[in-house]
Amino acid sequence: MPVLSHVDREKHTILRTASGILQTTDIIETIQQTLSLPSFVTGMHAIWDITNADVSHLERGDMLVVVDYIQSNTDKRGSGYKIAIAADRDISFGIARMFAILCDGLPFSIAVFRSMELARNWISSES
Repeated sequence: MPVLSHVDREKHTILRTASGILQTTDIIETIQQTLSLPSFVTGMHAIWDITNADVSHLERGDMLVVVDYIQSNTDKRGSGYKIAIAADRDISFGIARMFAILCDGLPFSIAVFRSMELARNWISSES
């Protein structure tokens, strides 16, 4: 699977690093696995680093599948958390922005950044 996850309980954050071709099934499997980790705490923030991943093939329908999965697991995942996506290439940034728009109305905040530094800064900010 092209996604590695690291849970940092001290920072209340999950870092997910994707590489290679990222499929919808990879995203959903990663979320499923995270929810079953003993180190996972409901409401943890998440940073998705897709700077080394190819998401150019993902379409709106693919992202709606992920949004539906997230929505159906709100009780396990929690609410009020933040998701930051780091995407440095234009195509990846645009697709990540489309995903963020599709997540509007879900019980968390989501933002897309051009660098991991900006993503980390936003996750650690109070707002």
